[in-house]
Amino acid sequence: MTKDIINLRPHHLLCILNFVGMGYSPHFVRIIKDVKRKLEQDAVYVRLVEGQDDVCVSCPNAKACEGLKYISLIDEKVLKAADLRYGAVYAAKELLCLIETSITLDLLDIICRECAFFYKCKSIYSQRVSEQADHAHTPNMCV
Repeated sequence: MTKDIINLRPHHLLCILNFVGMGYSPHFVRIIKDVKRKLEQDAVYVRLVEGQDDVCVSCPNAKACEGLKYISLIDEKVLKAADLRYGAVYAAKELLCLIETSITLDLLDIICRECAFFYKCKSIYSQRVSEQADHAHTPNMCV
């Protein structure tokens, strides 16, 4: 059995959890949708990578982004908050659940504040946290 492995920067896990169709270009949005759909399938794995990943290849800002230190810092913060490491391969569904349960709204503020999509993502994340609290008696699919 072969594994379908997607290479992702750690912070793209947050981007994908909060993705609602916004992006830098129509091609980029299409790629994010495809990656998100794949991550929701069984037998899909994620390898955490430094630098460009399977999402970056479609980004019109990829070249400019390469040299930005704060992007690497965002990745490092996600790794630390969720106790993850570069090069490791994780089951996609479990990894997304781990991110969702590890990254609180306060941590999202710390990790993502510099991102152009921060306020939109924070709103989406906040709503998801609120909905989960409202349905606390319902089994969480991440458990």
